[in-house]
Amino acid sequence: MSKATDDLVQQHESGTAHHVFVSDPQDPLSFTWAEAFVNDEAFLEHLNAPHIAKYFKEHERLGESFSLEFYGTIGEPSLKAMQSSGLSFTVFETACGFTRLRS
Repeated sequence: MSKATDDLVQQHESGTAHHVFVSDPQDPLSFTWAEAFVNDEAFLEHLNAPHIAKYFKEHERLGESFSLEFYGTIGEPSLKAMQSSGLSFTVFETACGFTRLRS
């Protein structure tokens, strides 16, 4: 399921700059997606993509929990989409630092 979703993201979402599925070194049954998007539009495209909806539905059936964490600044369109999505999420605002990811 995760590999198929990753393949579809790679094929159809050019605004997804980073998309990896990593395992927890302390728990081999716990996984995390790490993703970066070039802008809000790319994130919204991802959030609304049919293959992501299918992944969420399948994960709900198979997984124990699901939440999203945002590290850094999140744009107003993305924040509003998340607030209306019904998904659990946390935003960790940037205190300092930089990124070289650019749109």
